[in-house]
Amino acid sequence: MQVSFLIPVYNTDPAVLTLCVNSVLKAAADHHQVVVADDASSNPETLAFLERCDRAGLANLKMIRTADNAGVSHALNLAAAEASGDFLAPVDHDDVVVSQGFSQMLRCLQYHRASWVYSDEIQVDANGFLIRRMYKPDYSPQLLRALMYINHLQLFSQELFRKVGGYREGFEGSQDHDLALRMSEVVEPVHAETIAYHWRILEETQSRSGEQMDLKTIDHSQQALREHFSRMGQPASVEPVLLRRHPDSEPEPIGVYKSRLEPNHALSVSVVIPCRLGTRKVVDGKERILLEHCLQAMSRSLSAADDHVAGGYKVQIVLVLNAEDDLAEAEESIRRHHLGGIAICDEPGFDFARK
Repeated sequence: MQVSFLIPVYNTDPAVLTLCVNSVLKAAADHHQVVVADDASSNPETLAFLERCDRAGLANLKMIRTADNAGVSHALNLAAAEASGDFLAPVDHDDVVVSQGFSQMLRCLQYHRASWVYSDEIQVDANGFLIRRMYKPDYSPQLLRALMYINHLQLFSQELFRKVGGYREGFEGSQDHDLALRMSEVVEPVHAETIAYHWRILEETQSRSGEQMDLKTIDHSQQALREHFSRMGQPASVEPVLLRRHPDSEPEPIGVYKSRLEPNHALSVSVVIPCRLGTRKVVDGKERILLEHCLQAMSRSLSAADDHVAGGYKVQIVLVLNAEDDLAEAEESIRRHHLGGIAICDEPGFDFARK
């Protein structure tokens, strides 16, 4: 079993790119492959570093370049097309792979005979100092639909990658989340409980760590989630969660999303109310006709209900009266409160269970 690491590069600082490539080469050793895809970088220092890598002549290091800057999804797809490994492992150009954690992931992959595994990670600052450790849960579809918690490091099979169509261009900034959602529709990933990745959080990083996110990234994530729900036969509305970084600041998106499933057909709910017309009782210090009080409360609640709730349900009122009660009067009460439903009379002789 061979793994191909995919590293998309665009005008990366040579200092962090050196750390990234060296860490991946160490993890790859002599058995695994490293594919570096340069997305038409123009930075002379970046280009000089890539030239040195090319001249190194390492058998398991493959360098490819694009003629035009087409985005990270395009670069990753090119790298995947050139990869010879059975599994793919995308790596951001400024991050670090932990070789021992990678070895643990391989053992997890083989033990579970999985086609997709993901690890825990450490977030570091620009200088490589620890910000936080990210210990992730086992696979949770609900959490994945809220944020891209799987993140790095991931190993997934070439077969799975090709089956879902690879990275989709037009989802830049959210390409990993979009791919993970589509792969989750085919197979559940396995969590390898090991730290295999150092994620470098820079000012421009589109992350869930509190940095303000690019509006295009937000749009792409919402689109990816909406399309995911649609493919699953569960249309949903998707909105970004906004938080204030400081009490006086404006709310900002943080890479977390709230989804509301939309019923694809009207659901019926029948509210059965056993009652006797004219029954009175003191409620909140006032004498009230109980049935009128009940219907009034239901009418008010349905009128104020969220559109996502009320719009998906058809509510029917069923009044079960005593034998001596007036059906016409009960039906008029239902209409008067703008509710739909029916009234029926029980047999003579009170029996609450029969009602």
